[in-house]
Amino acid sequence: KLQIPVYVRIFDVEVPEEVHARTSIAVWWDMLEKGEGYISRDLADAYTDFLISKRISPYDYWNITRFDNEMLKTVADWAQDPKISAYSIHYSKDGQGSFDAAALKTTLTGMINKNIELAKSGSDLDLFKKAYLYFGSICDEPRNDIQYQAINDITQRLAGILNELSPMLADYPELQKSFLNIKHMVTGPDPTDKTFADKNGTSFYLDIDYGSTKPTGRNFIYVPQYQWLHTQEQRDLYASQEELWWYGCMHPVAPYPTYHINAPLIPSRMVTWMMYDYDVDGLLYASVNYWGVYTGNGIDLYDFWNSYKGHSAPGDQILVYPGNDYGVFGPISTIRLENIRELKSS
Repeated sequence: KLQIPVYVRIFDVEVPEEVHARTSIAVWWDMLEKGEGYISRDLADAYTDFLISKRISPYDYWNITRFDNEMLKTVADWAQDPKISAYSIHYSKDGQGSFDAAALKTTLTGMINKNIELAKSGSDLDLFKKAYLYFGSICDEPRNDIQYQAINDITQRLAGILNELSPMLADYPELQKSFLNIKHMVTGPDPTDKTFADKNGTSFYLDIDYGSTKPTGRNFIYVPQYQWLHTQEQRDLYASQEELWWYGCMHPVAPYPTYHINAPLIPSRMVTWMMYDYDVDGLLYASVNYWGVYTGNGIDLYDFWNSYKGHSAPGDQILVYPGNDYGVFGPISTIRLENIRELKSS
């Protein structure tokens, strides 16, 4: 009989409530309704609260489709919640390939007035520090000169709006600085690939022209996929960005970091480890509940319990399942999401 002594040293470490790594991971509300069979405020809250409990910041809140007092209350609640590291500012499209500037001005003006009201009451809350814009429904993953110019135009228009409204915060210089630093994110191809460079051979990401509207801070974040930070040359391209985010979707596949079902759990842990190693500030991920498949008539549910989509990325954008099928109110988690949650605590 062999006895081997084992000694364990336990460190008195407490995981802080505050989440520092920024995330933007969406719940597709229309897909939630399809999968659950209905949607309500309580059900939407269950999904939102579930993600927050996993140290993930949701992209937005259900039914915030316009500027109103409910939106301002949600923004204020999320701004002071240490478990939420980032949230999006709602926008609407103008029908001409860009965002509705008047609607965005209304939203930002409301946020400014709310923040001034809070400041006058003695609060040091900053509604803009965690805020960002992601015009993904307007232009995502630009790959040609027309799309590049659209992003350029969006960047200039946003900078102009921020400059126009910022004097409202003249008496609050720290808030004004934070407001002028609101950024919008664009996912895109590898900027070292000259296929996607402009006519001068310059990577689009390095060639934003603000014109006369250049703001105090840089308001544009080019978001690469995980594998596009693979080399030092690629990482050096982002050294000048005040913030660095990255994202994953159908690509890359293992052994690169990925949340795909057919990958071991180690690659999903690598996402967080490599964010720390490469000084990546934020993670953008399209959806936790894309339970659909494109058809000729839109998006329909598919049998996600027993099969996966016919491509190389099974489980892409599916980190939860609808609970209604099994009598659960709210989402059913996945092993991958629980693994991600453990990493965010380590």
